Amino acid sequence: MDLSLDTLAQLNHNKRIKGLQLNKGKTLEKGKKHLELSRKPFIKRARSKAFMDSIIFQLIDLESPLKDAYWQTYHCASVILQEGNTLKSLFCKQRWCGVCNNIRTANLMNGYREPLKTLKDPQLVTLTIPNVQGTRLRSTIENMQNNFVLIKRALERRYKIKIIALRKIECTYNAETDTYHPHFHIVMEGEGISKEFINEWLKRYPKAKRSAQDIRRAKKGTMQEIFKYFTKLVTKESFHPKQMDIIFRAMKGKRVFQAYGLKKEVSEEIEDIQKQETIHLGFQNEIFVWERNSYDWKDASGVVVAGYTPKPNFLEYLDKLKANKPLKAKDYEQEQSKHKANRTQKRENIYQVFSPGEAFI
Repeated sequence: MDLSLDTLAQLNHNKRIKGLQLNKGKTLEKGKKHLELSRKPFIKRARSKAFMDSIIFQLIDLESPLKDAYWQTYHCASVILQEGNTLKSLFCKQRWCGVCNNIRTANLMNGYREPLKTLKDPQLVTLTIPNVQGTRLRSTIENMQNNFVLIKRALERRYKIKIIALRKIECTYNAETDTYHPHFHIVMEGEGISKEFINEWLKRYPKAKRSAQDIRRAKKGTMQEIFKYFTKLVTKESFHPKQMDIIFRAMKGKRVFQAYGLKKEVSEEIEDIQKQETIHLGFQNEIFVWERNSYDWKDASGVVVAGYTPKPNFLEYLDKLKANKPLKAKDYEQEQSKHKANRTQKRENIYQVFSPGEAFI
């Protein structure tokens, strides 16, 4: 399932909201529209968080080396602190997290938009290899990255040029064959050099099919597609936690995006604390906590941040994902106890960062 992305709408949200703010005693023109604009990013965030809630325990139950990181995703953006008209949250920054990927996608699209606009003949190139077993996935990805650099250097020496490209690695899982498909999507300058790149790629991977490689003129929607995700978490309405964990561990510490020859390189990392201006909650100091059964953040009096109501078909979809492997109540209670002290300390740290002095008194 394709998650809703905040993309550039979320990134530019603060600027638009600031333009809507008025002094006390004044009214908002087109108030309903402005309030909806203020609420919209949080509706998308609530939807993404509801999706992650439906699968995260299946990852936690694996006892993977990434278990602590999965618990971080469970707590991602669980508390929203309002200070005046600014809302702040602490994010997990993990690549598999749909909440964080919305922000990451927006940052990448905003950062690379102008550099990619300078390309005169942008081509979208796909480089693939035959599927591999999970035990070979990490070494295969490393080999692909090394060969990409070697081909780039060889072509630059041969044609006395500087290759300009933005490379992304993506990996999908094939449940029918129980194999993994790592591949590259590249925005590259020039059709001719792009074709040469494919030729050299096939020399290094003779078992790869030429028909599986692809080259086409980059279009308007190319940027959103290339920045969207590095793996599809769900395929055919099925979630495969063990296999996703293999992909996540194979990609740990590796860059998903790599720029070559572009004037600007954008970091894949996002800030752990994100701020957002708002008007729909008024001007106040308040604490909102995520309630998983309500799909929203609530304060002590029951006021919600997003006002999100999932559609019946989305709730049915979430139930299907949860049914892959129901959470064990005993394990949940043990883990909750184990992480309680850590969560309490994190929350105290949030308060210290967000509310110096007497902001919340």
